[in-house]
Amino acid sequence: MLPDPWLDEDTVTARLASPTLPDRAHLLELVISAVRSPSKSGILVAGEAGSGKSHMLLSLKAGLPGTMDVRTFAGSLDLEATQYGILDASIGLLGGAARDLDTGADAVTGAYTGTSGGPLPGLHVLRALTSTLGPANYLYSPPAIRRRNARRNQPARPQLVLLVDDIHFVDPASLDVLLQLIPGFGAKLVATADSRRPLPQDLYQLWEDGFMEQYLLPPFTFTEAHALCESLLGGKVQRRTSSLLAVMSGFNVGILCLAVEDARRAGLLVQREGYWTINTRAHCRWPGVVERVQAENAARPPDERLALELTALAEPIAVEVLERHCGHKAVENLLTEHHIRLLPGWPLMVRMGSWLRGEGIRLAVPRSRSLALHQRIEDPGLTLETAPSMLRWMTWTLDCGLGLPDELLLAAAPAADRPVTAELALQVASAVKAPDHLEEAGMLRARALIAEGQLAEAEPVLRYLATAGSSAEVKADAGGRLMALELLGAVHADLEAGDGAADTAARIAGEVREAERLLLSVCRRGGTGKVH
Repeated sequence: MLPDPWLDEDTVTARLASPTLPDRAHLLELVISAVRSPSKSGILVAGEAGSGKSHMLLSLKAGLPGTMDVRTFAGSLDLEATQYGILDASIGLLGGAARDLDTGADAVTGAYTGTSGGPLPGLHVLRALTSTLGPANYLYSPPAIRRRNARRNQPARPQLVLLVDDIHFVDPASLDVLLQLIPGFGAKLVATADSRRPLPQDLYQLWEDGFMEQYLLPPFTFTEAHALCESLLGGKVQRRTSSLLAVMSGFNVGILCLAVEDARRAGLLVQREGYWTINTRAHCRWPGVVERVQAENAARPPDERLALELTALAEPIAVEVLERHCGHKAVENLLTEHHIRLLPGWPLMVRMGSWLRGEGIRLAVPRSRSLALHQRIEDPGLTLETAPSMLRWMTWTLDCGLGLPDELLLAAAPAADRPVTAELALQVASAVKAPDHLEEAGMLRARALIAEGQLAEAEPVLRYLATAGSSAEVKADAGGRLMALELLGAVHADLEAGDGAADTAARIAGEVREAERLLLSVCRRGGTGKVH
């Protein structure tokens, strides 16, 4: 199923505007030149979540010369899990145990700490950090003491470059150590940070003092998404395809890269006439995206994780319901980070900020947990009027093995005409069970197939309903749609008056066919004939 373009118009058009700041290639050149500059100690690149900060950091690593000693630190998830500064507390606990044993270790601990208040900040962090950096291909030794008539040449060591992704997640003790490597080893620090988060004070002071350059990475745009897709696929890509992938990923560079690879492996992306395009008949389970979303959600607080699962499974969902089950703070944090977004209208409703992130969550939730969540949340008051806009709730109910009345299922018919909800409508149509509703369910299925572009599959369904249907309303609707497809040249129905189409419609169709025959005959005679 293709996602619906539910990004509001302001968000989408903002991505079409040309950024006033330098483009990414120019920005990469600026960062590389700043790394080589002796007057700059650090470079900070700030941007929105998903704007491509990590991608730019990897591009920077690839663009630096091999003569530099480049050390890369893991992204935000690993940095959150590996808090080097926590070693301070561990040493403190060991020191306390030694004092309890009355071994006289206070003097030893004092020698390490310099005070009685705890370990020296950064001492054991430095040991852990240098272990994480790994061995270098050179041996650092302090400068020798100058003697009057003796000169000793120090062996040259390569420039040390520290690449830190999402530095706002680094704990203060580890940040102290990183900054000490700048004067101690002459290291250059290149870091990325979320533009919505405040800078650590030490980094801000470096920028104030003029030792650090700061650049702002503009939001990811359709043009950049197109260029990235062509780079990943190694060929020309249809603009519509790259734009759709950008919207699906929520303009998140990391998810877009994973989505392109998943779509190519599943056959959702295929090459036709020299261009990569989307094969609407293929289905993709997005394994890379699911793994990424699972990892990100595992690092979130339980309340936020629950809010994301409920939103993805039942969207749109009322803000009041989310806050009741997950808390106001969790909902506010997800809105701030654009993982969920508000819908206009009243009551306030939210849905996922990224279709692929929502799909990843839906695919990752086991059926047992999905059923438990469904039973936990209250019924949203599904009615015949609200059914077309609540397809997610209906399909979630069906996926849990629960039933819905045929009247509610058939009330979702208007959603079958939209490509973005056609697959959900097909699932709803297959759940209709009553014999006297099967023709209406068949009509719902045919409309959904037409919306998905599967005209060859829709034609026999429409033909059967138009000729053998028992319901006059369904028979006329099927005949009219079949005739419309014929007029478009998609099928060859050749329906006559009384075969399910209204007499007026059949007469118009006959006149169109006669006009087509006359025009073709004129063309065959070289344009010398006359049409009256």
